[in-house]
Amino acid sequence: MYKNGGNVIKNNSNKKIIEPCLYSCNSVITDANQEFLEFTGFIMAEVLGKSLINIGATIRINKQILLDNISGKYTGYIFTKLLEAREVNISMSYGKEAEEKTYTFVEEPNSRLDDKLIFEKQTLLDNIVGVAIYSVPDLIMLKVNQKYLDFHDSPYNEEETSIGLSIREIVTGYVGTESDTITRTVLETQKSSYRKEIKYERFERGITYWDTTRTPIFEGGKIKYMLLTTSDSTERVLKNQRIERQHKVIEQQKEQLERQKEQLKQKNTQLVGILENLSEAVVLTDNEGKYVMRNKEARQLIYRSEALTELGDSFNTTQYFDMEGNRMLFENLPGIRALRGEIVKNVKMHVINPEKDYFINNSAIPIYNTNGDLTTVVSCFHDVTETIEKSKKIEQQNKDLETIIENMPDAFLIYNKQGELTHFNSEARKLYPEINSLNTNDNLYNGFLYCDLDNNIIPIENVPIVRAFSGEKIRNERIVIKRAARLQITEINATPIFDDNKDLVSVVMSHRDISEAITNEMHIKNQQELLLIAEKEKNEALKREMEMKDEFLSLISHEFRTPLTVINSAIQVMELICKNELSDKAKGLLNKIRQNSNRQLKLVNNLLDITRMNAGHLKINKTNIDIVLFTRSITESIAIFAEQKCIKLSFFSPLKKIIMGVDDEKYERILLNLLSNAIKFTPENQSVTVRISRRMVQGKCMVGIQVRDKGVGIPDDKKELIFERFGQVDNSLTRQAEGTGIGLHLVKMFVEVMGGEITLESEVGKGSMFTILLPIEKAKEASIEQMPQDISNQRLIRAKAIEFSDIYF
Repeated sequence: MYKNGGNVIKNNSNKKIIEPCLYSCNSVITDANQEFLEFTGFIMAEVLGKSLINIGATIRINKQILLDNISGKYTGYIFTKLLEAREVNISMSYGKEAEEKTYTFVEEPNSRLDDKLIFEKQTLLDNIVGVAIYSVPDLIMLKVNQKYLDFHDSPYNEEETSIGLSIREIVTGYVGTESDTITRTVLETQKSSYRKEIKYERFERGITYWDTTRTPIFEGGKIKYMLLTTSDSTERVLKNQRIERQHKVIEQQKEQLERQKEQLKQKNTQLVGILENLSEAVVLTDNEGKYVMRNKEARQLIYRSEALTELGDSFNTTQYFDMEGNRMLFENLPGIRALRGEIVKNVKMHVINPEKDYFINNSAIPIYNTNGDLTTVVSCFHDVTETIEKSKKIEQQNKDLETIIENMPDAFLIYNKQGELTHFNSEARKLYPEINSLNTNDNLYNGFLYCDLDNNIIPIENVPIVRAFSGEKIRNERIVIKRAARLQITEINATPIFDDNKDLVSVVMSHRDISEAITNEMHIKNQQELLLIAEKEKNEALKREMEMKDEFLSLISHEFRTPLTVINSAIQVMELICKNELSDKAKGLLNKIRQNSNRQLKLVNNLLDITRMNAGHLKINKTNIDIVLFTRSITESIAIFAEQKCIKLSFFSPLKKIIMGVDDEKYERILLNLLSNAIKFTPENQSVTVRISRRMVQGKCMVGIQVRDKGVGIPDDKKELIFERFGQVDNSLTRQAEGTGIGLHLVKMFVEVMGGEITLESEVGKGSMFTILLPIEKAKEASIEQMPQDISNQRLIRAKAIEFSDIYF
């Protein structure tokens, strides 16, 4: 049964903090702590009984990562019931049974969007333009306003449906679109992007046009989020398209007016109606310049039109300038020129009156009767302010771009589709002095020889510029360019540019002289090779020293073993012959001698096994035994040591029997070593537990043996150290915890040589748990399927005495 709690940690004020947790059994949620419900806003009824897949959908975890797939830790986003994003670290741990799991959700510090993105939050609330915030790099929607959602097809036009999904799922057919390309460019360049009138054809409502801004938001020097703003420009684009069509219609009407002068008089009423409703301003005057008709658009554009009677009257209240800013004379106004019989077409003028400042495009045509007499002047004009301003902006952008290109640190060259060099910057002129004497259609590379870095000549079809004109993108390609004046190592990038019809328009190239860098790189490489040779020689010398050390340890261990055997034999003889003659003090001294000789013998045995293992001489003799009964018997055999320290020793197994091949002597030493460490480091009135179970690991059936204590625990930075030879966490814990630091190293070697693995979970002050996994396989050369005879035999008694010799009671 789970407790309705979570993992407890301490903050800087030493207060306990319970993290949000979910509990499952057989992939079904069985419980959730109050912290999880408060953290997410859900109630218990919305959580209990759900599968891991369904609860993942409820908290909107990235559907690429299922809770059931999390074996260690996972960092990502979940969402509360109010659809607020929470960046969390999710970790999974097992319960008492393998089917029981605990999922802990630890929120990343300072990760809440509302606390960090104040300006963006207000922009979302204003709902003036569509705004969405996406995570980087997976582009998960974290926050959005309704204005942004309104752009999308159902059901993704609702926050409930879209929050937590990636942009590829929300926007219909997103992958491969211009928007996709822009987004990837922003992530690569880490620069904002503003694009107008992006055409999108994949929505159900048909073709739309968007103005979008993509702004990367950084955190810790890396892009953390992307702010995407969107406004619908479809109406504006369609309006411009209509205006263009209307302009064509007007031009056609002008030509018709010239061809059909007589028809104009007969159909005057009809024409007035047409002119009145034109979007182009139209003014008709007689041969003296007096106004005959002004349509609606003209009345709006001409300042105080109702008070004017003839051409030129506006000159008194309105100023006219040409596009160079020169004040226009009265006689140069298009209407006045037409009165003189001149046909005037597309004269752009800057008009300033007391109410308005704008630009117009003006045309004026004189109309004659059949006698050749001037009868009418037709003036047509329309407001082109927006077009002029756009042109000026584009012109300024072109100047800015030219300045940027001119000052780029790399040589920058642009070719048109005919292969002619059209633009190049100052760095290009420095790198290729020949460029200044080229004609437009000359090729920069005439007379050059191209080689790779191994000095092999590159065929002409493999030269970067030729490949770029074939449509290939070149990225950071290094070649050697040989010419009469010098030899140059160049790093080249080239990008072919295509129009909407996928026809090549131009090729953009950048060159960088890396001759000096390559020379330095080769020098460094030579130095590295010399260092590698020296390191190799050093490692070989170290290997020889290690072999000599192992031989020395083996020799010393054998020399120690003989006197230790004599000491133990002498103790046994004294206890046998002089048993009744020895005082209690003498017996105590003999016990101390026996214990310390056993400690010394434990060290000798361990050293011999390690040197045998390193030399490849350690033999494994597997026998088919009942591992459950064998483990229980070894555990119960050391109960007396636990009782002497007032420690509760327990053994648990849901399995009655598992027959498998094991080297019983090595397994006995493994388990005794782990138990001796558990008892050694566990204080009085605490517990040591041994649990055995069956597990599936990567499709392989394994037996798991867990030894858990309630001792001092091991810090995270020391967990790997204790498995190293002579590795100890702290040899000053207590006098009862002394050791050589090679026992666990030997345990790890024994486990691995039997095809298994050993892991450690520990928390300082709360204890440790060692887990051994061994494959359930029967020994091939043995047919006996039973526990070794007489578990209380002399070998186990002797092994216990040696293994527990460094525990003082």
